[in-house]
Amino acid sequence: MQWRGLRSEFGARDARGDGMLSISEFRAALGNKGIRLGTSEFENVVSRHAVGNSVKYNDFLRDHLTGEGRYNTLGGGSSMNRSSVF
Repeated sequence: MQWRGLRSEFGARDARGDGMLSISEFRAALGNKGIRLGTSEFENVVSRHAVGNSVKYNDFLRDHLTGEGRYNTLGGGSSMNRSSVF
């Protein structure tokens, strides 16, 4: 599966159509696309994009995906392929 499919995956889970997913929905959507974040990295992502108990997934996509379809990590600006397991 490809990173660009994340927006569709998030949208399919966004029953309210408000651009927000619960934290568990957000983690499940990432996992469904084969993206596994370690606990600390996932908590870092959530802390940056959460509003209450929900994650603003469009902000996540804007901030963490580069034009090359690679995940831009939160530290040091390095990138890793989506197939990496954290």
